[in-house]
Amino acid sequence: MTEKVQEAQPSVPLSDVPEFYTNYARIISTPYDMLVEHGVRYAEMYSPAQVPLVRIRTSLEHAWVIAKIMNRAIRKHIETVGPIALPKDMLKELQLEEEYRQDMGREND
Repeated sequence: MTEKVQEAQPSVPLSDVPEFYTNYARIISTPYDMLVEHGVRYAEMYSPAQVPLVRIRTSLEHAWVIAKIMNRAIRKHIETVGPIALPKDMLKELQLEEEYRQDMGREND
């Protein structure tokens, strides 16, 4: 017997869902959940330098699934469009230099 799966209907019209541009994220993890704070980081001449816009709390299980799906989408983008350019000083500060070289196919850079 085949059951027909009913599509979920949004409880809020999509036009009412807030949308943000962010250029920084802060991640805090506990043994039970994760907090991801997204915001905007301005040049040093502005005050404050970082303005949080939204905080998302989620389970570690959900965070793991989101990370895997985002990684898949980013890999597809790199394969289709090409490497993503990131500043070397930022990669160094975040200790992501080696992972960047591997992900972008630049093992010898």
